[in-house]
Amino acid sequence: MVLKKSLLVFLIALFSSACFSQSDNFRFVKYLQEKPNELTAFAVAYKGEKTLSTLRRHNISIKHITPNWVFIQTTPTIINSLSKNKEIEQFYFEFHNGQPLSDTARIVQHVKEVHDGYGDLIRGYTGKNVLIGFVDQGLDWTHPDFVDENGVRRVIAYWDQSAPTNTTAPQPYNYGQSCDSLSIANGTCTLTESGTYHGSTVTGAATGNGRANGKNKGMAPDSKIVVIETDFGKANWTLTVADACDYLFKIADSLGIPAVMNLSVGSYFGSHDGNDPASELMEQMIDAKKGRIIVGAAGNSGDKGNYHLKGKIYNDTNFVWFRNNPSNQILANSVYFDWWSDTTLSNQLNIAFAANDSLTFVQTPYSTFYNLKTMASYVQDTLRTVNGSKLAVVEIYKTLVGDSYNIEALIRNYDSLGYFYQLAVSGLGQFDLWSGKWADLNDMITNLPDVSTFPGITKYMRPDSLSTLVSSWACSEKIMTVGNIRNRLTHINNNGVENPYNPYPPVGYIAHHSSRGPSRKGVLKPNVTSNGDMMLGAAPAFMRASSSYNTALDLGGWHARNGGTSMASPVVAGIAALYLEKCPGSSYSDFIRDAMNNTDVYIHYGTVPNYTYGPGRINAYKLVAHNGTFSNNIGYCGADFNLGITSLDSMRNFQWSTGDTTEQIVISSPGTYSVSFEYGENCYSTLTKVVEAGSPPVQPLISASGNVLTSTSAHNYQWYRNGEKLENETGQQLTIVTGGNYQVKVSDSAGCSNYSDYYHSTLSVSEIGKHITIYPNPTEDLLFISSDAEIENYSIYSIDGVLIESDRFKGAPVSMKKLANGTYIVKVENAFFVKTFKILKN
Repeated sequence: MVLKKSLLVFLIALFSSACFSQSDNFRFVKYLQEKPNELTAFAVAYKGEKTLSTLRRHNISIKHITPNWVFIQTTPTIINSLSKNKEIEQFYFEFHNGQPLSDTARIVQHVKEVHDGYGDLIRGYTGKNVLIGFVDQGLDWTHPDFVDENGVRRVIAYWDQSAPTNTTAPQPYNYGQSCDSLSIANGTCTLTESGTYHGSTVTGAATGNGRANGKNKGMAPDSKIVVIETDFGKANWTLTVADACDYLFKIADSLGIPAVMNLSVGSYFGSHDGNDPASELMEQMIDAKKGRIIVGAAGNSGDKGNYHLKGKIYNDTNFVWFRNNPSNQILANSVYFDWWSDTTLSNQLNIAFAANDSLTFVQTPYSTFYNLKTMASYVQDTLRTVNGSKLAVVEIYKTLVGDSYNIEALIRNYDSLGYFYQLAVSGLGQFDLWSGKWADLNDMITNLPDVSTFPGITKYMRPDSLSTLVSSWACSEKIMTVGNIRNRLTHINNNGVENPYNPYPPVGYIAHHSSRGPSRKGVLKPNVTSNGDMMLGAAPAFMRASSSYNTALDLGGWHARNGGTSMASPVVAGIAALYLEKCPGSSYSDFIRDAMNNTDVYIHYGTVPNYTYGPGRINAYKLVAHNGTFSNNIGYCGADFNLGITSLDSMRNFQWSTGDTTEQIVISSPGTYSVSFEYGENCYSTLTKVVEAGSPPVQPLISASGNVLTSTSAHNYQWYRNGEKLENETGQQLTIVTGGNYQVKVSDSAGCSNYSDYYHSTLSVSEIGKHITIYPNPTEDLLFISSDAEIENYSIYSIDGVLIESDRFKGAPVSMKKLANGTYIVKVENAFFVKTFKILKN
């Protein structure tokens, strides 16, 4: 599943397979050997009372139960015994460790307007009476940014999961140490962030109040804070993150306030489907009660190249090559990959292994083909050269995790390094796998031979750079996942000089390393993007005390530079706290929906939503201030009309500025109108509309010239055909491509409108494109294309029909300068015609 930064020696040489259970894998066998009696978070498959009785009989404490898993704390030895004796059917054990995913943002995300109670907001919102939790590397809770104006520390609980367990370990988790609000308030708590500054800067981005220097205020400066210092080295690390969420929500319940959890941590390998045990438990928590939101960083591997492969097999045999890695973290000079697939989509798939000479591409014989459904949980095979000599050993572990297969393969003990090692897949189905040298694993080959050199290359499965977000919760449709936008270029450091910087990407563009979606199940990710790269947050005391950190500190020394989706995520977590302060009864689904519907979009984002920017950059003001829009956007044009509100939520308790309490009012004069209303649970909003004075424009007239219709002059235009609005046809002229009844609506700046009479056209498709001219012919360079109808595409072919160039026609001349002299065929087309011309280039 996901990877440890440690050397795992191949297992057959170390252990007898008879000693271990059928659920073993690379990770668990190694862990069992190294830490047989370490109390560890496990999840075992839930099979009703039978599972619970087994756990009670062995005096194993149960922390949580979800529909598919029971969450416990026990030792590897006990888990191995239960599995070996078939007292449990399946247990979950991760390969991966987690890692951190490391002023201007408050302005750009329009948070300042929310703090100030701007516009339609009834008052300002700053996160008061909302609890924000942070799973991170700790926090310097003495920093002035985490102390309120009365000198009261805002951190009310601190759980260090990495500290040796003592009597302060919170229950029912029973590991680590904790401090309560009293020990933090009186300064006797000894837990703090030391040696890193990720946790303090992340917490500052979300909750800092700027009291240290009057600057660098976070998104929710009046929120309360809970800190969970994570231990990235713990086995089954994601389950400890789920424990942290439970810890936060229980504290929030005891205070009777809503809560947001920020997760600027993650792991890049795993199922990527949001269905793993930790995700299932987190989803159960936020489903159980409103006023609970979890926000997570998307990850920072967007610039790591093509390390993901989505394989789709259609009754064929396809393959991918892996490059040897001398420093592979599993074993030097080995190949490893992490495969995940739904059982229903891969039961008919078969896998085998081979190797191709990296120079000649001559292929060795395949190993045995193994069917995913019927293969054993552990398989060892041998790769042989074309001469029958032993080339390498292949080990395959298959684990069933819920309704997914996790296949881990290790090719080791090479006899030669001059090969590309091949995974071949046959049958019918689909799968995803991840591997990459950047993660100390193996790159998939992307520089491929051409078909003439190696005809078999037509069956190659090309890796891509999608689905690079971190696994587990970041892939859940119920958890907000955040991408990262460049926040600023640089800052003045504590030496008083401008910090060196790379100007790319520009401010406002996606960071190169921001991870891309979607999830393995196709869920759109990221949910939103936010400013995060090149941000400043609270610096812990050890940094402030040493001039060696001055280049990382802002001028004055109170704040440190950080970036990545680690800093984008707390921006959104802080905005979520503002949302819950206004609407404490809202659910996570309300927040995700409203956040995704209230974004800013710029032209360089491309068509949104997409897997880079999601639906755009979150806009806190639009999110918090507005719930609903007025039902029309017209001025007063001399006739009364109804004005109401449309919203995704049910609305009630209307109070209009006119004194009316109905859902709609009648507008009989221009003026400013506002309405306050309640929606959701104890959530209130106000909307204001200026109804301008106007009068219906003069009825427009339509004139025709060929197939071009022209309206008389007006402020705005909208064309219709046979009563249906023509999308994007909002100019004074309309080029028609077929017959019908055409009409234009014109409107003034106040929204007052009038319609033309119908213009009936008998233009038929056969008449379109009759008058097309391409000149000069012959040509030495530029080719001009003139037409009586819009041309969408052009293509250039050789005289024997080979396609040379094809593109959208943008009206500019087409250059043939780089083409050799000779005769060519030029094709022009749109939805209604295709025309070809013979052109001589000389």
